[in-house]
Amino acid sequence: MTAPETEASTLRAGELRITLLAALAWRAMTEIVRRRHVDYRFELLQVHPGVSMAGLLQMHLRARDGTREAQLDFHLGGWRCGCWEASGGGGGGLLALLGRDPVAAIDAIERGAGLPAWGGKKLPPSSDSVRAMRRVAAELERAVSRPRPWRTTAALVGWSEDIVCDWHRHFMPPVQAGAWGAIADQDRQRLSQLILVHEAPDEACVTMQASLPGEGLIVDLGTGRVARITASEVFEEGRSDT
Repeated sequence: MTAPETEASTLRAGELRITLLAALAWRAMTEIVRRRHVDYRFELLQVHPGVSMAGLLQMHLRARDGTREAQLDFHLGGWRCGCWEASGGGGGGLLALLGRDPVAAIDAIERGAGLPAWGGKKLPPSSDSVRAMRRVAAELERAVSRPRPWRTTAALVGWSEDIVCDWHRHFMPPVQAGAWGAIADQDRQRLSQLILVHEAPDEACVTMQASLPGEGLIVDLGTGRVARITASEVFEEGRSDT
């Protein structure tokens, strides 16, 4: 995606629909994971700290040799809307990805997170997880010009009390909260790998399948599996699964 030299380019992030901000956040996360997935494990979380319904996307990177960790927050709403923040204190604007040098924008995010310089190395072959992330990013980028907003909702939505989306049951056994509403760590991680790309007329999440407007797409970042979903049915890409 490249921003044209028009008056629209001067809009502030807070004036933009969530579709573009989500597309930029997913593109940034995807490009980082494309570079780093051989040497780093990654985990994505959707967090709503109470500032806005849009929330933020949080990416944790952990070196496979245990020597380094990094956290990046991509804000889709609130007073930091359209910004990224690193656990080490770095930060910047996602709209830089629409500039003349998006590679430099990704370099800046990695630098802020304390990751070693990439230096233009050749990208490693994509894993199933990387291809799944690329699919999510591409779907959101295609949705930017649609009449209504689109966004993603993870099957685990972190709020003041975590919410488990009911549509997760199509990809994994139903999750039951334990004492005091606690969710087991392995379930939290697995739920966070299930991403619903969907229309969001009010820019809000879809936690119940029955409330899904139109047709959405569930992408499993863990396995690469993809399925289309409506308010009443689920269709595997290439086969039907209702």
